[in-house]
Amino acid sequence: MDTPLIPVPGRPAPGPQPSILFLAALAALATIGMHIFIPVLPEVAADFGTTTAQMQMTITVYMVGLGTGQVIYGVLSDRFGRRPVLLGGLLVFVFGLLLAVPVTSFWLLLAARFIQSVGACAGLVLGRAMIQDSSEGAGIPARLAVVTMVMSMTPMLAPLLGIAIAGIAGWRAVFPVLAALVLVLILKVLPRIPETHMNRGTPETFRQLFRGLLRLGTSRNFVGFALCGGFLTIGGFVMLGALPYFVKDVIGAGDGTLSMLFLLVASGVTGGSIVSRVLSRWVTPLGMCRIGCSIAVLASAAMIFAATRDTLSLPAILPAFILATLAAGLASPNAVAGCMASAPGRAGTASAGYGLFQMTVGALLTAAPSLIGNQYPPTMAGLLCLTSAMALAGALFVVRGPGRRAA
Repeated sequence: MDTPLIPVPGRPAPGPQPSILFLAALAALATIGMHIFIPVLPEVAADFGTTTAQMQMTITVYMVGLGTGQVIYGVLSDRFGRRPVLLGGLLVFVFGLLLAVPVTSFWLLLAARFIQSVGACAGLVLGRAMIQDSSEGAGIPARLAVVTMVMSMTPMLAPLLGIAIAGIAGWRAVFPVLAALVLVLILKVLPRIPETHMNRGTPETFRQLFRGLLRLGTSRNFVGFALCGGFLTIGGFVMLGALPYFVKDVIGAGDGTLSMLFLLVASGVTGGSIVSRVLSRWVTPLGMCRIGCSIAVLASAAMIFAATRDTLSLPAILPAFILATLAAGLASPNAVAGCMASAPGRAGTASAGYGLFQMTVGALLTAAPSLIGNQYPPTMAGLLCLTSAMALAGALFVVRGPGRRAA
């Protein structure tokens, strides 16, 4: 068993422990805000006289806001504490949601979506940071596994909620309903959440704080865990983006099969998160990252084998598909825990740096799913194998293992 990387020398004593369900809800806000809007894109395009392809820009802008906003909140919260920065982010989210209700211009809608994402990502980055502040040892990845499990459900449930709201009151009603839910969190739940960042010490200048963010790139452990979690996530993006092409064009199935596979994505990640929580008492975060990445490599290799042997039927590919999603649920929360453990006392900055890495590398590969759809299936399997191998390389060769000094 690996030498525990959590806790690490120099880590401040844990602060008060907030409700894990509240922290999971906070982290899920960012993905809810993204996916609740996706099913109504055709109706919005018709209202504004734009194409559905142009409406995809609302998703791209949202992702850009998620990436940039995480850096801001991470650095600010390490200086001023989690609660005030979290409150400010949630209020920005509400403002962006209400701003989108009366808009009559496509470009104003883009601006409102950007503001929404900048506000929503406060819950994502600070939810993870508050777990790091208030937990010790195996408790960190175990609690992060709960957050991952909740977040894995939102891509399935949020679109259904968006469809229901739009069917009753039109697409514009999606925004005030979500704003009302966020206000309930602010007014009823946030006052009961304690400040977890209790060891801020002497205030640093913003220049020093941003230098701390840049120094994460020189931490071998941070880079290794970021490669592990980041490339597993990117592999998931590739798989989900190519899934409609595979189901409809390769195996000739319909929407029912596609819906079932999307449900399996959520169940696989959820199952992996549950396994991670159970095993956290005996296996270190680094150990579970290595196990999860190894499973992902084997699953993608099985996909390549099926593709090259012309046996791309659903029964042939389904076991590998389920294993790949389970591997992501097993390794991802532990990769996040490892990243934050690499920066004692700077959980907000480390969480932001991890999120920035994910969004930056993910944005560079956003064209991959559409390209894969027009290529042979082995290309999809090959990219999955590549991203899984990069994740495993980070866990095996970059992160310092037992008997070596942490970065």
